[in-house]
Amino acid sequence: MIKPYPLPVFKNGIVASALELNIISEAQSFLDGSFGLLNFPFQHTERDVPIYGLHRFRYLHVYSMATAPTAVLSINGVSAGTPLSSSTHGVVDLGFGFNGGSSNPYNLTLNQPYSITWLTGAIDCRLAFEHVSSSGSLSLPTSVPSFSGVLQDTPLNQICTNTQYLIDACIVPATGFTAQDYGLGSGSKTLLYSMYKYHRYLHVQAFYRPSGDVNNPKNNAFRIHIGGVLVFSDAVTSDDTANYNIVFDLEGSGSISYGVDGHFESTSHPTGIYDIQLTAEGDDVYSAVLSTYLICESPYTTSL
Repeated sequence: MIKPYPLPVFKNGIVASALELNIISEAQSFLDGSFGLLNFPFQHTERDVPIYGLHRFRYLHVYSMATAPTAVLSINGVSAGTPLSSSTHGVVDLGFGFNGGSSNPYNLTLNQPYSITWLTGAIDCRLAFEHVSSSGSLSLPTSVPSFSGVLQDTPLNQICTNTQYLIDACIVPATGFTAQDYGLGSGSKTLLYSMYKYHRYLHVQAFYRPSGDVNNPKNNAFRIHIGGVLVFSDAVTSDDTANYNIVFDLEGSGSISYGVDGHFESTSHPTGIYDIQLTAEGDDVYSAVLSTYLICESPYTTSL
């Protein structure tokens, strides 16, 4: 895992060098650059469908669309009970992470993948991620210093300690997005994703073919909802295909379509965790298809 240079330790009586101060600046620039990475969604999962995480932090947060009293969570084949039995948000203590803990009930290895599977019962898992705290919030290990007069080692070391904490807590590998083809048959297909909002722009790239029947064209629909709001739709006849390359402005009205298909219906400005729904209608058992190429957030409107 790529990290900046180790942060210095200061001591009174030893002059702080320009190199040491520059290392702090480079570390903070490294942090700022990492926040510009693409943010990818979590695709909703049901029971008996394994997903995989990379172990970094002590606490596993799981969310569902509704409470799941009988849904048992299995981590690396070890039962973690029913964390969503009475709430749509549950937290599992994995025993250890980079920031502490000594038990290892799920046989995890730091910086290595592990399996997460819902067993028994009905479940629509909306989101799952690791975090340094059970509350899901960050708390700096030392107070933010304020300088006055002669430089002292304590506030300089506080800056280094807090910076290192943010590097360890926030710099994680990007998950990426897996492009997939979905057969529609003669019915409809709904894909559900959830995202923890970080950037202003949501990019969606997809392909839609409702049918291969050129002799009996019908009017079919492709729709995108963000946070429960219909934001984009397209009526496609059965003998046509459509390619979508859309950028949704989640904070304003600057949405852009780089294609010629479909039109915007409305805007949606979600905060926190929000849902993305893609729906496509099919009318041919053999050839109707919806393909998802990319869904992610970005700080930019430039086509990816």
